[in-house]
Amino acid sequence: MKVIKLFLITSVVCMFLCGCGIEDPLTLQELKEDEMVTAFFERMNVEITSLELIKRQTNKEEKTDLVYVDILAENATAKIQGEFEIRSEYYDQGGWCVEYINLNEYIVYEPNGEPDIESIMENARIEHGFYDEIKLISVQQIDDYNYQLEVERINDGQVSTCISDGYDKVVFDQELGIWEYRMYSEGTDWRYVLKDMEKTTITKVGKYNEFKMVVSVTNGVMEIHELWVGGEKKEIESVKETGYGASNLGWNLGIRYKANRYSMSTLYFRIETDAIVIE
Repeated sequence: MKVIKLFLITSVVCMFLCGCGIEDPLTLQELKEDEMVTAFFERMNVEITSLELIKRQTNKEEKTDLVYVDILAENATAKIQGEFEIRSEYYDQGGWCVEYINLNEYIVYEPNGEPDIESIMENARIEHGFYDEIKLISVQQIDDYNYQLEVERINDGQVSTCISDGYDKVVFDQELGIWEYRMYSEGTDWRYVLKDMEKTTITKVGKYNEFKMVVSVTNGVMEIHELWVGGEKKEIESVKETGYGASNLGWNLGIRYKANRYSMSTLYFRIETDAIVIE
């Protein structure tokens, strides 16, 4: 009996001594600054700003340390937050070393404050390489991830603006963690703004008749004052759009006028940047 009791006591002492020979695992601050942990977040282009313990299990006999932490990591424009699992092992030479870090849930980037819209616009303009200037007229925030912009695009002195429901946007990409400038590209919604002009007579000699219009443009809006066909002034019934010009650099209009006492006719003409062309 004495021999058995002595063996048990010796075993317990040995186990106790083995556990005592291993230093305590890495602190939360040491985990935050660990090379493997920081490299993990550098690949995501963010830096840890907060690390809070959720739960921890340390087994010095097996030389393992398993930590569950809530981590907030940020950069200037984006942030991520979620539960991470960090596993460390103890080595006789080297001590405690982080073996892996794992994300325990699917997370996406969230915006870290409001976007610098004008800077984003300018970077997009340079990258696009076509417009000399993109001028911001107004901004409407749709939600935390989307801003709707009314803009003017200027190229070679010509100004184009959107006159319907199509808008440029600044959108936050939750997969990439960046703000993106998305140009509205539907040509039917973008029109070049006519340059202002005093009353001007535009003449076109057709196969059968000579057409003459007297027009003016004020703040980009055209007004038709008179229409002459074959030297005779005609009564204008209506003016409406009939389609869009080549390369979306203008749009086509049709003037419906009284050709004679019994019939109506339509004259089509095209507006291109700062010119009006009778077809």
